[in-house]
Amino acid sequence: MLATAQLPSGAVALSSPGGMPVPGHSSGDVFNKDTFLTSLRDATGDGGPAIVAAAYEPKGMTSVREKYTQLHDVVGSLSEKITAVLVRQEKDFLAAYRAHMYNVQKELHDTKEKILRNETLENKSEKIKLLEEERDWYRKEALRLDTFTTNMKKDLKHMKEKLECIEEDRDWLEKQLKASKKQNKLLRAELEIRLANLTSQAEDKMDTRPASPAVDDIPPPGLHLPLAAVEREEQFRKQIRQLKRDLQASKREVNRLRETTSKQQSNELEEFFVQSIDAVKKDIVRRRGHSRDAKTRPMPALKVEPVPDCGPEMKEFTSVDRVRVIERLLSHDEVLSILYDNLFPSHDKKPPDGSAKMPLASAGDSVKKPQPVGSGAAAVVASREMTTQGGGIIPLDESTLEYLKLTGASLR
Repeated sequence: MLATAQLPSGAVALSSPGGMPVPGHSSGDVFNKDTFLTSLRDATGDGGPAIVAAAYEPKGMTSVREKYTQLHDVVGSLSEKITAVLVRQEKDFLAAYRAHMYNVQKELHDTKEKILRNETLENKSEKIKLLEEERDWYRKEALRLDTFTTNMKKDLKHMKEKLECIEEDRDWLEKQLKASKKQNKLLRAELEIRLANLTSQAEDKMDTRPASPAVDDIPPPGLHLPLAAVEREEQFRKQIRQLKRDLQASKREVNRLRETTSKQQSNELEEFFVQSIDAVKKDIVRRRGHSRDAKTRPMPALKVEPVPDCGPEMKEFTSVDRVRVIERLLSHDEVLSILYDNLFPSHDKKPPDGSAKMPLASAGDSVKKPQPVGSGAAAVVASREMTTQGGGIIPLDESTLEYLKLTGASLR
């Protein structure tokens, strides 16, 4: 669209909306600031009243101006609207961000609590394992100490029994020693009495015999009696020493025989015990086989060689099975004999008839022999029986026995 403008000289110039001159027109006219006009200027140049003429206004220009005004208002308020939208979007974004961060923090807190709970459970499980290991160790240690204590109690009981037996042997040997010393004193007294009697008899014979030179040169037979008594005393001492040596040898032999017998008896007891255990094991295996046959239906099968069964262990024995073991063990006469000999040992044995005379200590009523007690006593009794049967004890005459009786009564 071309705009028309009235120049001051009255010429009308055509121009484009951009202010550029329209081609075909004169370019010599200079455009000024009044090029674009909205109304016509006064055509009279004499300063008279100007004639104002209304500009040409096309149809719909009013609506265009209204639309322009509205557009201008909209464009003017666009920045405010954009700012309001941005503020609202920022608020929504911040609210969503806060909600998201809250959820993230909540999940993080829950995860931390779960991790702590799992760590606590792991620590508890490890602690429980450590406590169980310590419990097992203490249990094993308690069982070991209990077994050790039981063995020590058994050893202590055995040592006490052995000590009691040794003390009984010592007491018996002490009594035997006192009796032997007393018998030795009596024998010495008897020897002195006999020597005194022989000396007095020899002196009486010398006094009553008449003096003659031929007879004086011959020594009287009574003078040789003291020498015979001394020789007899020396012989007695030799016999006593020999008897002591025999006694020691007999003790050693009895101890050796006792050890051999105890070992043999223990071996026999072990053999009987093993036989009883095997018999009860066979009964248990047979009973189990019957129970299995009763539960399962028998099927015809090929003949198979029986597989040797090792049998049940000792810990599988019931109380009834253990009672049956003891019953089978006691059913042997040898076991009963061994138990009876160990529980009721016979210490006092009478010498056989027709033996030698009783010794000095047993002949008199005043001297009483103590009963032999213990293992050493049995050895001494056996040696005493051997010497009694062998005739090692010297018999005494009636006068000596009477004197010893009187001396024993005075000593009491």
